[in-house]
Amino acid sequence: MSKPNLFIVGHPRTGTSSLHNYLNQHPDVFMTSIKEPNFFASDFRIESDNYHKKSLYFPYRTERDYLTLYVKWNNEKIAGEASATNLCSKTSAKNIFNFNPKAKIIMMFREPVDFLYSYHSAAVFSLGENYKNLKTALIVEKERRDGRCFSKRVIAPSWLFYSEFIKYTEQINRFLKYFNRDQVKIIIFDDFKENTEIIFRQVLAFLDVDSSFKPEFEIVNPNKMLKWPRLKRYTLDSPYFRKALRLLFSADAYAGMKKFYKNRIVTYKPRDTLDEDFRKELMTTYKEEVDKLGQFLKRDVISQWGYD
Repeated sequence: MSKPNLFIVGHPRTGTSSLHNYLNQHPDVFMTSIKEPNFFASDFRIESDNYHKKSLYFPYRTERDYLTLYVKWNNEKIAGEASATNLCSKTSAKNIFNFNPKAKIIMMFREPVDFLYSYHSAAVFSLGENYKNLKTALIVEKERRDGRCFSKRVIAPSWLFYSEFIKYTEQINRFLKYFNRDQVKIIIFDDFKENTEIIFRQVLAFLDVDSSFKPEFEIVNPNKMLKWPRLKRYTLDSPYFRKALRLLFSADAYAGMKKFYKNRIVTYKPRDTLDEDFRKELMTTYKEEVDKLGQFLKRDVISQWGYD
């Protein structure tokens, strides 16, 4: 079996789910039905096991387990997945390189404050974040680094170290330590959102597949609000419930059921507007990182994102 050769490594809430879906429609591309197996982020897996003192999460633990996600891969030129926290992992770049040094990597970045606000909402929904206010979640990060202020449902504690996700250039360089620059494509979320078809064609060209193909473009992962929090608590939030489903059903069936079920317990609606003073405070905090990203990309994201 050939090795999968495409990894959309993140960030979360930057369009990775949509890109995964669009690519999966292409006749020359196979994308895993389980979008985020998180196999290569071994640091998060070890951290999760140590925190819970057992293996509750991260079901794909061996290369053999991981490759079962590709059993339906036939003659497609490209095969891959989109574990969106790989970009923040300290181990995934090296692990992916050791697995397939010829792989292509796609990174997606979003203006830091919008990213944090969106990611925090997703963390409340599915990652065990127990502080529903972003400001509070950021304040307790120092205590969390000492192992405090987590809920029992947290998957990997450092997934709630929000400031780590904003170290954009550090994350890029971690991958460039192993992969050549022409193996890495960087996408800015604004471009993908405003010019989806153009950016998608560029991605297809990067992958060296037919760039004239046009998928059904739709927003795949909008902001979610729970209809029945208690029901979710004892089903999708439970690692034991998930494990039982995985034992009973194939990866394709599990992914389909999860999507069907999730759509029944949520409603999709925009988030409330972030407090403007708090936004400005965060922009001041992250301006240096935005400037470093702009210098790396040779692009004025300072002005584009309103940091000037």
